[in-house]
Amino acid sequence: MKLLLVCIVILGLNNEIKQQPLEVVYTKEVEQISNEQRVYNAYLNIAECLKANNRISISEERFARYCTIMGWCESNLNTKSESNGQQGIPQLTRSTRRLLGIPDILKCSIEEQIWYHYKFFMVCPNLRFVKSLEDLHMTNFKPYGIRMSKANGSKLDFNKDGWITKVDLSIFHKKRIKENKIIKQMYYEI
Repeated sequence: MKLLLVCIVILGLNNEIKQQPLEVVYTKEVEQISNEQRVYNAYLNIAECLKANNRISISEERFARYCTIMGWCESNLNTKSESNGQQGIPQLTRSTRRLLGIPDILKCSIEEQIWYHYKFFMVCPNLRFVKSLEDLHMTNFKPYGIRMSKANGSKLDFNKDGWITKVDLSIFHKKRIKENKIIKQMYYEI
């Protein structure tokens, strides 16, 4: 059996409608779809919640595509992916997990990892300014800025200027999407 997030509506202060993924429901339907589709569906679920909470300005579908592509580029959508303390599909850092009270996520399902990514997104002040895949990926690196991030020797610094920029990320995305036809199709649909 696999897990599926359920987003429920709750009434917030000043009668604002708020949504948040509050529970995980077991379903056999999830077992019959590809990893890419499971990740996309989980991100679509949290995108609906983020949209209801006024946290994103792009469509839920576009946000889910961006997240799925970013997850592929970072971790091959592998829940057991780990690199320098970054874990899972979203590659959440050790310090981010500690700050948000998120446990080691390597044993979590796809849906649980995406829910933890939702917790991260809820505290990103610039998430509303995301308009592109590169913006989202930069936000994943640096929640308080979407322009550039110190490279610190990262392989993502393609022009070797000491900064990871949207141009670097665009090069990275184009290289990585070639490896997966479903992700490639998703990329060209955005």
